[in-house]
Amino acid sequence: MRISVYTTVIASMLFWVTTNAISADSSQLEPEYQARFDAMMADLANPERSFEFVEVAVKAGDLRGAIAALERILKIEPDLSNIKLELGLLYLRVGSTDLAASYIRQTLSDPEVPVWIRNRAKVLLAQAEESASRHFFSGTLYAAGRYDSNANAAPNNQNVRVRGQDGLLDQEDTGQSDYSAELVGSFQYAYALDSQAGNQIEADFLLYNRRYQDQSRLNVNTIDLDLGPRFYFGEIYNPDFSVRPYVSGSYLLLDDDTYQRSFGGGLNVRKLFGLNLLTEGAVEGLHQDFSNTTRQPAATERTGPYYTALGRVTYQLLPTTVVTARAGAAKRDADENYESFDEWNGGLSVSRSFKAPFGLTAASWSSSLSTTLRRTVYDKADPLIDPDQKRKDTRVDVNLSFNIPLTTRVTMVLNGLYTNNDSSLPNFDYDNWGGGLGFAWSI
Repeated sequence: MRISVYTTVIASMLFWVTTNAISADSSQLEPEYQARFDAMMADLANPERSFEFVEVAVKAGDLRGAIAALERILKIEPDLSNIKLELGLLYLRVGSTDLAASYIRQTLSDPEVPVWIRNRAKVLLAQAEESASRHFFSGTLYAAGRYDSNANAAPNNQNVRVRGQDGLLDQEDTGQSDYSAELVGSFQYAYALDSQAGNQIEADFLLYNRRYQDQSRLNVNTIDLDLGPRFYFGEIYNPDFSVRPYVSGSYLLLDDDTYQRSFGGGLNVRKLFGLNLLTEGAVEGLHQDFSNTTRQPAATERTGPYYTALGRVTYQLLPTTVVTARAGAAKRDADENYESFDEWNGGLSVSRSFKAPFGLTAASWSSSLSTTLRRTVYDKADPLIDPDQKRKDTRVDVNLSFNIPLTTRVTMVLNGLYTNNDSSLPNFDYDNWGGGLGFAWSI
């Protein structure tokens, strides 16, 4: 549901107001500053040269020069919300609050700006306008239809293992294609604390609902909530580091039966290095409490603590292109060892915005291609499947999406995906092709 090429770009530009908190020696920067200035002046029609100059200009303290270069980029690429936001923040720093407010408002009018960034922009807009309000609310509603060639993630053929012997599934229990409908609501509330750093209390609320045409046993409804403060560190209007401890909880229904409850908390840390390099880390610990259902009579065996760790690096390669690399780990310590596992994962994504083909829309479109590799190793063999063979899965996910703004608040989303799960046990060997069409509405 993270539909925007600007998600990571604006994040890096927004939370730390685009500059390096470590002051650079101007004498060390002078040769690089002059070289990038000369390169920009030699090719004024190239937004990449201007963007490269902005980074060193901000480090050198030449905010006016950086503003002029960003204005030049917008003349060439007028739909870049990340650049508009960057301009708003720089104008805020030099004291031009009216211009700052104007550019931040333009950023907020972009339907692709995700809710958590939208809330932070509202806080900064309030600072620019010297507003007394401390309450900020944002949200996105997303509705979509989807097709999956293997909706139930079941084996592609009937050959499986049962108590260590070869078994044969009924045909109806192998992978089945199906259509489904998704409805997602993502909402965020922020309360600005009385501090010049812009510290705030954040609450995130997520509703996810998916209903299948034939595979009703897969129908899912979830509610997720987290709450905690975010503290910013660094110069006023220029914090480059933030920390957010939080508590969280979730509730999940499977086929309209209570299936899982979880509660716990975590810590999120973000750090910006320079203008275009963002790093983020997070750790979380939850207690997952599963309930048996008619279709999942042994679900309680999965009850226990669940821990995750995530690291992410985002690099803005060009004004219109961002690359993100991520790595993570997870561990479930369930009541039964054969439901416990260790997991490692990594991924890479590339997002890009571009002018609408044939001028079909006034606003630019965006696309994103991502791939994820996940390795999961279970602690012990499941005796009901194969007492001598532990489950080991290697899963690959590939996702391609296109985002087409229709209005200032509504975006059409087209996506396609492929999943391949290669398992040591044929019971969990499967692949799936899928695609969907949806619409996102920004509140």
